[in-house]
Amino acid sequence: MLAWMIANLPGGYNAPHTHPGAHWSGVYYVAQPDVETGSSGKIEFLDPRTDLPNWHLLEASAFNAKKSIQPMPGELILFPSYLLHWVYPNETSQDRVTIASNATFKKARKASKDQA
Repeated sequence: MLAWMIANLPGGYNAPHTHPGAHWSGVYYVAQPDVETGSSGKIEFLDPRTDLPNWHLLEASAFNAKKSIQPMPGELILFPSYLLHWVYPNETSQDRVTIASNATFKKARKASKDQA
């Protein structure tokens, strides 16, 4: 697992991105300024699976295209790393502080007969 801290000062944001090479990603909200209206600090996800041709044939939507979340301090959001996501600009006078992480899973090695 790899983790890092992000501080979005007033006006700061995170551009659209994914986390290549990881399986799961997460973000823990240490400090998230209060927002009464607007999109300040929201995290938004875009699911690439929304355009699967089989679902169009059935006239059904497989997955929602976008999901927006207005996080609160102390919340943890976990998501598949392939989801395109971004964070809207911090329109407050307070810093937004998060800890982001990536988890990558590897196939377990078989134990040798000596270790069994």
